[in-house]
Formats: sequence, structure tokens, C-alpha cells
Amino acid sequence: MVFLLTLNVLFGVSGYLLPLPILALAWRAELTGRDSPSIERWRRVASKTALALVSAGLVFWTYAVIREIRGTYSYIESSAAIARWAFGGLIVVAALAEPKVRKYLLLAAVGMFFFFGSSIGDWFI
Repeated sequence: MVFLLTLNVLFGVSGYLLPLPILALAWRAELTGRDSPSIERWRRVASKTALALVSAGLVFWTYAVIREIRGTYSYIESSAAIARWAFGGLIVVAALAEPKVRKYLLLAAVGMFFFFGSSIGDWFI
């Protein structure tokens, strides 16, 4: 039981701490990294798509964090349910990205998923 509680708290805290700095690292890797000619075109498209979607998701995440801190956001709102599904799908898209940004995009998407799943209270004990 202690293990599950610890894991749940870890998920909740990572929902607040992971998305913003990890997305900054993803943008840095994208802007400073060189394009490898051996990477397939569809992986580049997946990388650009995932980076754009995670960046757009950060805007909604920021809005939800501010409302959660103020105490006016609830996990039963339809926007939270849609966000859980959207970030769950975004994890799949990020997993298909180029290796130079994949780990950052995955961590940012997982962090936002943890926020909408654990931090707001849907799975939090």
C-alpha cells in the first residue's frame, strides 16, 4: 500500500513539475540539433507534429494549473476528460518522433497526462 501511495504522489508531483522544463529541452534539442539524412520523412513529420501539439497542450496545461491552484478546476469537467484522452494519444505520437527529441516529448506528454490523471484527483488517493 505504501508503494502505491508513493507512486501516486510521484505521479501527481510530476504532473506539475515535468511539462514546462522538459518542453523547453525539447525545443532546444529541435533548434540546435542537426537533421540526420538517415531519418525517415514520417519521423520528422511526427516530431514536428508532436512538438506543435505538446506546445499547444502546454497552454491548456498552464490554464488548468492556474485554475487548480485557485481551487476552481475539477477532474469531472469535460475538458479534463478530453485532456486525458488527448495526452494519452499524444504519448503515442511522441513515441514515433525522431530520437533527438523523442525522450523530451514523451516526458512532457506523460507529465501533462499525469497532471490531468493524478494531480487533479481522478486517480489520486
